[in-house]
Order: sequence, then structure tokens, then C-alpha cells
Amino acid sequence: SHFSNLLPEIYRYSIQKGNVFIEMKYYNFPNMRKIILDNINEKFYLKKRWSYLFDNLIEHLYVDKFSKKAPDDFVEKTHFKKLKKRLADTLNLAPFLKEVVSRNNLIINDKKYLNIGVIMPKLQTNEAIIKKLTPSKVYYSHGDLHCNNLLCGIRSDSMILLDCRGKSPYGDLFFDISYDVAKLYHDLRSLYTLIEKHYYSIFLSVNVDSVSIEYEFNHKELFLRIEQSRKIVEGLIKKKFKGFKLLGYRAEFTEAMLYLTMVPFHLKTKSEGLMCYITGIIRLNEWIEKYHPELL
Repeated sequence: SHFSNLLPEIYRYSIQKGNVFIEMKYYNFPNMRKIILDNINEKFYLKKRWSYLFDNLIEHLYVDKFSKKAPDDFVEKTHFKKLKKRLADTLNLAPFLKEVVSRNNLIINDKKYLNIGVIMPKLQTNEAIIKKLTPSKVYYSHGDLHCNNLLCGIRSDSMILLDCRGKSPYGDLFFDISYDVAKLYHDLRSLYTLIEKHYYSIFLSVNVDSVSIEYEFNHKELFLRIEQSRKIVEGLIKKKFKGFKLLGYRAEFTEAMLYLTMVPFHLKTKSEGLMCYITGIIRLNEWIEKYHPELL
């Protein structure tokens, strides 16, 4: 298909046990993150790039012939099971987060949020929510569609998508396409780049009756550049992905889950693990406020 033009050229590879490698063509292109942070392209050109990407995904990848019905235990296996395991890993690797994770509420920037131990039981027992979080179909998708994995050539229709995620939790290539959208939100709405580069200040205070966290991003210029791309991407997704029901609902939930499940991989710097965790909690509370205020 035409979609293969967006994938890197592979020269040699091996998936033999003990000898796994991949050799691919070198592309001297900046990735989308660099383009955004270094302000390389004007807004209209960024929009052209994003449009090109989404049009290709919708025309060539998210199509019926590369789809199948989502399994019945999709939400359990994709979200709940993974979260349970990763939270256990987090507490194992970072005892300092025990106080944060175990409280019923967290005060973040003077606002009260429900914590994970309160939210998850409400979601796991709610048939209607589980049904809405289950896509009608799963499709071939990229599976790790964030700005670092998008290499951009000089022309707006020159793009290489790197590092497709291998297998889904079911061992196949089918994902909910809202996962791809969530990966972009994870970057552009939840500011993964600024977290990873430690462009924030954060203060944690643990008291007998409350845990409060204050934080702020401290690189305003980069914040505004990312914000510009967020607006472009959100606008295009609303417009172009109309055919996929409840996409925003599932993508916003997945965005929260991505942060809550990635904490164990971000503990080299304590504050970074904490930033990931509270970002997940904030996003999850926003999702509940927006779609299920009755749970509050």
C-alpha cells in the first residue's frame, strides 16, 4: 500500500533468539519534537504536516480490511490489568510514592483530586463505562505515535514513522486507534517533553491528614510552542476522525492511563516519577468530570 512510503526502509533484520537486530536506512531528518521545540516551521506548515499524517492513517491504515472486532475483555486486559501490575511495580521500586498513591485524595495546586484507589473500583464495576471504553473495532495501528517517532523531511508530505509498537497485549497487531491519538495527547496536552527534560518545579508535602503537591512548568516559551501544536492536532482530530465513535472519550482515558502506567520507567529522578503520577491523576479526574460527573 501507499502507507509503506511512511515506513523506514529495512535493510536486514533478525528475530532469532539471542540475535535480535534491525538495520535500517539512515534518514537525516529532524523529528517532530525538534521541529516544534526549535520553532523550525510556521504554524500553517505544521498544520500541513499533521494533516498529511492523519490523512494517511485514515486512508491506508485505519480501514476495514485491517480491522477486527475488539475482544470482550479488551478494557480489562488493555487498561486495568496493566495498571494493577505497574502500580505494584511503582510501589516496589519507589517506596517514597506509597504515601502519595495510598491516599484517597490528593491536593494538587490547591485543588482536590480523587486518587487511584478511589477511582479504579468505581470504573471496574461500571458495566456502562467498560462498554464505552471498548472500541467496536481494533485496527492495525502505529502503537507509539509520539513526536519523537515522526521524522519530517523538508516537504510537508515527506515523513517517516519510526518504532511502531510490536504486539498488542493479545500478541497481534491490532490496537484501538484511540491509543495512537492518546500518544499524541500524551506529548502535546500533557507535556511529556517538559517533564522528561525536567522543565518544572515541584514540591511535595506529606501531612497526617493530607498530601499536597504544588508544581509549575518553568519554560514558558516551549510551553507555548507545544500548545500551538496541541491546538492544531486537536482541531484536525475533531475534524478528520468523525467516523470513529467515542474516539475522544477513549483517547482521553488512555492518555491518563499512559501516565499512571509509565511511572516505573521514570524513577531515576524521583520528581519525574511524581510528575508522571500526578499528571495521570489530573487527567483521569478531568475525564471523570467531563464524561462521568455522577461518579464524583
